Amino acid sequence: MHVQGETTVPTNITMFGMSGGKWNLIEIPQSILDLSPTGQLAALPELMHRYLRKYNDACPFFGMVTGFRFVRLIDYFQFGADGVLVGQVDKPFRRGVASISFA
Repeated sequence: MHVQGETTVPTNITMFGMSGGKWNLIEIPQSILDLSPTGQLAALPELMHRYLRKYNDACPFFGMVTGFRFVRLIDYFQFGADGVLVGQVDKPFRRGVASISFA
């Protein structure tokens, strides 16, 4: 699940990349992925609330949380910052990539 913050570009992109670039992601346990789509949508807000508690309503490197996206192959479900389902968006979502190399 993708966490949306106030900014779309990390405030310190170098440190974000060096740290693995996954601060704005929530790993979804297999037990939730095994549920029906309706069951998944019902279970996801608890993951969002845990994330918000862990980071004090902020997304490291991206500012305060503004929403969440449950990304699938060709669409995604948009949730508000409070974990309430806003709706389904019928287009793909691809997150940006950050990488660092030392020569």
